[in-house]
Amino acid sequence: MREQTTVNFKVTSATITAKDLAAKLNLKPDREWLAGSPRGAFGAIEKLHGFELESKLGPQSSVEQHVGGMLDRLKPCAQALGAMAKEVTVEFTLSLTRRRAPWLHFDRDTVRWLAVMGAKLDIDSQVIADAPPPPKAGGAGGAGGGTGTP
Repeated sequence: MREQTTVNFKVTSATITAKDLAAKLNLKPDREWLAGSPRGAFGAIEKLHGFELESKLGPQSSVEQHVGGMLDRLKPCAQALGAMAKEVTVEFTLSLTRRRAPWLHFDRDTVRWLAVMGAKLDIDSQVIADAPPPPKAGGAGGAGGGTGTP
């Protein structure tokens, strides 16, 4: 497994469809759905209308680049989104896969933009375990691995 970073931004609503959200926000979603639509391989039914934006940067780009890139896409509609806070749920998800636990820092402006939109921040962090080294020749049960008795 490789190290990678992704950012997803999701807006869901029981009353406002994805097309209406996109029109009100002047924002084109990467994925959209209607309540009652089947989802995934098992056909689970969506309970809410919604849409999602995905980071456009490669998985090897830095956390700062992903978060900044997504916020740049959202800044023009941030206040309009915040004004709909009673009708929508806004989620900003940062997913990280790293060999070591990452150090995360969000500057004041990043936190402010998330607050303006009324966004929940979800951080999904996964640490990759290194594969164990192959067994050495001559170990127990191998050549030279006797019990030490004649």
